[in-house]
Amino acid sequence: MLFSRQKAIKLKGADILPDLSTHQALMVLMALAQIVVVMDRLLSDGPIIDWEALGLTTLYVQWQALSSALVLSLIRPILAKFNEFLALWVAFGFLVAWALLISVVVQFLSIWWLVSDNSVMDWQFVQKNTLLSAILIGIALHYMYLQRRLIIQHKAEVDARLLALQSKMKPHFLFNSLNSVAQLIYQKPQQAEDMLVDLSQLLRASLGNDSADSSIEEEWALCEHYLSIEKHRLEKRLDWSFDFSNCNLALPMLRLSLQPLIENAVYHGIQMLAEGGEIKVKGVSFGTKVTIVVENSVKASQEKTHKGQQMALKNLQQRLARRFGGYSSLSEAHLGRWYQVTLVYDAKGVEG
Repeated sequence: MLFSRQKAIKLKGADILPDLSTHQALMVLMALAQIVVVMDRLLSDGPIIDWEALGLTTLYVQWQALSSALVLSLIRPILAKFNEFLALWVAFGFLVAWALLISVVVQFLSIWWLVSDNSVMDWQFVQKNTLLSAILIGIALHYMYLQRRLIIQHKAEVDARLLALQSKMKPHFLFNSLNSVAQLIYQKPQQAEDMLVDLSQLLRASLGNDSADSSIEEEWALCEHYLSIEKHRLEKRLDWSFDFSNCNLALPMLRLSLQPLIENAVYHGIQMLAEGGEIKVKGVSFGTKVTIVVENSVKASQEKTHKGQQMALKNLQQRLARRFGGYSSLSEAHLGRWYQVTLVYDAKGVEG
C-alpha cells in the first residue's frame, strides 16, 4: 500500500505567477515598462532626451511587455504541469525566447521597411536586447514569484485559521456528542464520563494554537479521543486499527494535521456505508523522515474525492508547505474499496 501509484495534491506551477490578463495587472506592467524606457533613454542620452528615440523605444518595449504578458497567459496550462521551481524556469525560457524572436523581427522590419537602405542585420542589437530582456525578465519573475508566494502563504494562513475556527464551532458534532452523553448518563454513566473526557480533550486541542508543534504520539492520542466519540455514534459500523511499531512517536508533527484525515475517513467513508467499515493507520519513520498512511473503506464505485474532503486536503497541504516547505507532501489514491491518503514530511524542516 505504501508504494502504490498515487495522485499528488500539490500547488500548481501556474499559481506562482499572477494573472496578467486583468486590466490592473496590465496597467502596472505598462507603467513599469515605461519606467524602464525612460531610465534607458536617460542613461543613453543624458538630460537632453531624443524624443524620436524615446517614442521608438517605448513602442518596442511596450510591444514586448504586452506580448510577453500574452505569452504568460497562454502557457499557464503548461506551467500547471510543473512544480513551482520548474514552472519558473519554463516561464523564463519562453519569455527569453520570445524576446529574442521580437529582436530578430524588429531587425527584419528595420531592414525591409523602416530603413530599407540598410541591409545589414544588427546582431549586436539582438544580443544586447535579448541579454537585457533576460536580466529584466529574471528580476520580474523573481519578484512576482516572491509576491505570489507571500500571497499564497497569507491565504493559507487565513484558510487555516478559518478551518480551525470551523473545526472549533462544528455545532452538529458538538450537539450530537452532548446528546449522546445525555442519553448515556443514566443508562451507562461510565461511558458517559469517558465520552465527556474524550470531548474535553478534543475541545482543549481545538482551542489551542493549531500552528504549534505537537508529537506523533500526541496527535494519534487526539485521534483516538475523536474515534472513541464517533464509536458511540456509529457503534459496530466503525472499526479502526493502527501500526506505529516502526515509527518514532516522539518526532514532531504539525498540530491538528492527522485528526482532519481521520475525520474525513469517518464522514466521507465509513458513515456513507450502510454496513460500516474500517480505518487503518500506519506510521513509518526513517531518521527524521515520517510517512503516515490513512486508509478507509469506501464504496467500490466511489472514485472521486468529495469537494469538502478535497478542500480539507488542500488546506492541510498548504499548512504543511508553509511549515515544512519542500520537505512535505500529501497524496491520495483510490484503491478499489479503499481510499488512501499518504502524509510525508521531514521533521527537520520544522521551524523553531
